[in-house]
Amino acid sequence: MKKLMLFLLALSFLFAQDETEDIKQNHFSSLWGRKYQASLGYKYLAFGDLAGIQNLQITYGVWDKGKMGIYAEILFPLSHAFKSDSKVSAINLFWLYDIAVTKIFSITPKIGYGLGVASYGSINHLVWKPSFGIDFAIDITDFVAFYIDCDYSFYHIKDSFSHLPYFGTGFRLRY
Repeated sequence: MKKLMLFLLALSFLFAQDETEDIKQNHFSSLWGRKYQASLGYKYLAFGDLAGIQNLQITYGVWDKGKMGIYAEILFPLSHAFKSDSKVSAINLFWLYDIAVTKIFSITPKIGYGLGVASYGSINHLVWKPSFGIDFAIDITDFVAFYIDCDYSFYHIKDSFSHLPYFGTGFRLRY
């Protein structure tokens, strides 16, 4: 009888432990998004030492409306593509939280860190640049959205401190 009770107690402990793990996984899944999102857009560097640089913006990440997520961004220079040896102007990784204001409109604050190309004197330098920004998206369909984003980055080279405000727009595909 004691062996049967110990066996039932051990079995109930195992099942109870599995339920708590499921609850933790469901809670984690409820915070993070599961929709993959890719975008193609145009990003313009408006002010600062590098003002006037136009970029092709390509992003890829995972997030849902009302949830956290991450995405990577690569900027390819358009305006200086034939004048410079630089093929990439920045690579950034952003953490974000999508706030669904309505069914078709969302606001997404984001914080990121990345590697960029900056000119100091006549030489291009690689710089680490923290960034933060905000993204506004309007859903056209369930799978396509139009977005406008603003980022602010800053970096330090030798004795120079600079800030880079970017403004971008484009289309985002969700799947």
